[in-house]
Parts: sequence; structure tokens; C-alpha cells
Amino acid sequence: MSQPPVTDRGGLPGGRSRWPPLRRRAGRGEWSGLLGLAPAAVALVAAAGCAGIQADADPNQAIIDAVARVLPAVVDLEVFATGPAVRVLGRERRGSGVVVTADGHILTASHVVTGAEKLNVTFPDGRRVAGRLTAIDPETGLALLHIAPFPGMVIAPLGSSAGLKLGQACVALSSLGREMRTVNAGVISAFPPFEGYWEYKLDRVVQTDAVINPGSSGGALVDAHGRVVAILSFSQSELQRTSFAIPVELVAGVLDEMIRDGQIQSRATRPWLGTYTVSVEGGVGVVAVLPGSPAEQVGLRPRDVILQVNGVPVESRGEFYQVVWSGKVGDSFELIVRREEENLSLTVRGADRRNFFLSPLQERKP
Repeated sequence: MSQPPVTDRGGLPGGRSRWPPLRRRAGRGEWSGLLGLAPAAVALVAAAGCAGIQADADPNQAIIDAVARVLPAVVDLEVFATGPAVRVLGRERRGSGVVVTADGHILTASHVVTGAEKLNVTFPDGRRVAGRLTAIDPETGLALLHIAPFPGMVIAPLGSSAGLKLGQACVALSSLGREMRTVNAGVISAFPPFEGYWEYKLDRVVQTDAVINPGSSGGALVDAHGRVVAILSFSQSELQRTSFAIPVELVAGVLDEMIRDGQIQSRATRPWLGTYTVSVEGGVGVVAVLPGSPAEQVGLRPRDVILQVNGVPVESRGEFYQVVWSGKVGDSFELIVRREEENLSLTVRGADRRNFFLSPLQERKP
């Protein structure tokens, strides 16, 4: 499962904390403020030229066309959730999504819809329909929803973040509440790795300075051609105007598989323990343990420091993930843990987190 963005230097390359990291908590107002097109017009004009638009064409019209192509496919998501995810993400959530298939499938960020028992999908024209969950992929942090298709429904074209350049213009499109939508412009500022405290890591995300608002999680990051290249998901509140989006190519090639099977069968599932951790001096500090998770069942506690996994020293959260993910779901992992002045050995079995966070709205596959 993907979690909401937090203020977490440990999520950036090289991030490390001194213990205790008790101020690291999930943020409610994770998205920074609202920005219109005007402040980024110069960057967008330059990007239009880089995108191959004729020099004598009106660059503003090209921008308007790109937005017009995708914005009708951006939906508002109103979620009422149940289950263990409520402890971290809350029962009532708001987010965005983007229609990506003609048969009514919507791509969004997984933390918006995890544990959903009721899901309302609202289009910009006011049409409101019920949605169901097709698949949640905790490893990418993306999810696929489904609604009944209807005449005139707009499908957003998917692109790829692979060809993006630093400084290239981008536009963030998302919901501002049911029928209202917002358009925020900026540039691509970096392609860093991203490491989350909830047993989550991507080798590459898209970083942008496009300012985005609450409810933007799951919205579309669009290039100058009007193609969705990434899904809005994370922000770092300590870094002004810095947001992160998940590249769509992580799932674009396996959408058929997600629709057919409700999961990505062609990729091995990573074992999950149910910890929330940060890198600390000497090991990996446990900030929290999810109730009912494998880690909680064997007695792992907040303020424990994980020193080794299966005899391998782990000096950072990234190393901890690497060792655990080298195993399989169902494998046992021996953790050497420092608790106060004592070292303990705890053996935990890796689970499939999709089963732990199974939603009542998950579509059942044959």
C-alpha cells in the first residue's frame, strides 16, 4: 500500500535521522497551494517549441489544446474506507483519477483508494457514478478503478516519462472538489529515487515544481503533447513547490493483466512486514508497527532498532528493504533488534500486503 506524503528527509537520497524520529507523521495537508498557468507561461512556451510545435504557431493555443485533451478525463474521487488502512490514511478521503481505457478504467494513486468500501466518481460535467476497485499495486503505488462506460466519455492518452527532459514544461491536472478542476503548470526538475517509510521504494520518480492542491493525489501530470506521463502522488512539505509523480510506464504495459487478474501476476510480489521505519545511526529505527501485521504479531515495537536481517547488517532503510525484498512472500526473516540496552532475535514471516489491505470494493476475479 502506498501512504500519504509526509515530511521526511529520509525519503530523499542520502536522508538519515538521529533517533528518536517521533515527529515523522503522516501529513493531512500534504499538497502545497494552488498555481495558475500564468507564472509558468514562459516555460510552457519554451516546451512547446521543444515538443516540435511550429515556431509561428500560438504557443498558448498548444498549451490550451494539451489541457483540453486530458482535463475532461480527470475525475474527482470521494472515498469512504474501512479496515487497517483507516488507522493511517483516515476513513474519508478525497483524490483524483484519470480515465485511461474505453471500457471505463481509471488510474489513480493507491493510497487514495486502499480499503475503500464506497467510492464516488464525479466527472467535470457533474456526472456522478459508483466505482469499484480493479487492482491495487503496492509496489508502484498505483491503483486501477472501474466504472460503467458511457457515451462521450473522454479517455486520456498515456505517454511515458522516459523521454522527459530536465526543464521541460509539464501541467498537473486534478480535482478541486467534484466538478471543479485545477490546472497547475511547472517544469520537470529532477528524476530522483523515492523511498517511503511504509516499505515502499521506486528507483525513479518524476519531480516537478508545479504547485498542487489538496485532493490532487491520483491526478495527471501531462506533457506538452497532452499525454499523461505520470500520476501525482507525493510531496515534500519541507521543500517548497516540490512534488513527485509516479511514471505511468510502470503499469501502462500491464493494464490488461491488472484488469484480467486484479494484480500484476508477471512480477514477483515483495514480502511485506508491516513496519514504518527511518534510517538512524546504527540501523533502522521503527517508528510504528501496523496492528495485526506480521511485525506486530512477533512483538516488534516502536523505538526498536533493526540491526540485522537474516545475518546481514542493515545500516539504512534502503538496505533493510533490499534484504527483505530479496526473499519471497512466505519466507521467514530473522531480525536482530536493539531494544533499549538489549539485543533480541525476532523471526517474522513475510506476507502479501494486498491480502492484508483487501478492499470490500475489490472486484473478484475468476
